Amino acid sequence: KEAMKKLFREVVAEIVQSEQSGITEEKNKSNINLKVLSLARGFAMHKTAQEIVQLFQEVTALFADQHQREVATNFFVDTLSMAGTPASVEVIAKLIQENKMTQVQIANFFMWMPHYIVYPTTQALEKLYHVIRSDKIQQAAMPVRNVAIASFTQLLQQACFSEDRKVAYPTFVTGEFCRPNSNVVQNQWMPYLIGQLSSARDVNERNIFLVALGTLQHKDIVRELIPYVSGALTHHVGQKVTTLNRLMATYSLANIGHLQPNAVVPTLLNVFSNPSEAAEIRIAAFNCLLRMNPTTAAFQRIAAVTQQD
Repeated sequence: KEAMKKLFREVVAEIVQSEQSGITEEKNKSNINLKVLSLARGFAMHKTAQEIVQLFQEVTALFADQHQREVATNFFVDTLSMAGTPASVEVIAKLIQENKMTQVQIANFFMWMPHYIVYPTTQALEKLYHVIRSDKIQQAAMPVRNVAIASFTQLLQQACFSEDRKVAYPTFVTGEFCRPNSNVVQNQWMPYLIGQLSSARDVNERNIFLVALGTLQHKDIVRELIPYVSGALTHHVGQKVTTLNRLMATYSLANIGHLQPNAVVPTLLNVFSNPSEAAEIRIAAFNCLLRMNPTTAAFQRIAAVTQQD
């Protein structure tokens, strides 16, 4: 702990000196980056959130100057986000709930979260879920909320669905952290995304949830996307389903269509074969059909439609 406090003193002093003397960030970058990595490793060694909170209080108490304290706080939060442990996630969640992180810091945390999380335990995933569902994120600026939704969905895909999860995370020591049927996926996040898609009153907001749903490799999502792709759903909550909505749904379906090809391929074929569809919709359907590795009969129908056009 004392070594980390010493590093914080040094880094804050270097940042403040750079600001005052006009030294370029490039000249100081390598030195500060090494200390950043050391601090991130130091945070990873703290097993409980209480230890990190205590360190946070002690670090901020080191600086009497208001500006130095702000620099120290910003640097603490940014470095803590890189630790990727359950304890660090718990502290970040606490700081967000207590309004101790700026909108930029929150967006930055969520943007890099799928990369930094090393131990996506059930507890950590549940914490993140509740933070994102809280008013602090739901009522935040739209870019912050969108980044949080997209990043958490990506994290769940990596930790719960991806075939690489057993080598990407230390499961040989801890066991699997998450599965497709885990509670945070099956009963919390998927119903949230589907519910938000159903109630979205803004065209762009609808796109966020269409793309997010297409990130998760879950067969139950296929049936949620097909009505958008096929054109069966033309209006929702009083708002027209736009061409862009259908494009987003089509490419999302392409990501997960292999889970239920018997339902997806006929839908895409019907869209591609329909001359009254917009050209961009038909092109998207064609591109996605190729990714489905369809049968010979499907290719023959594609060829026939192409010849007629």
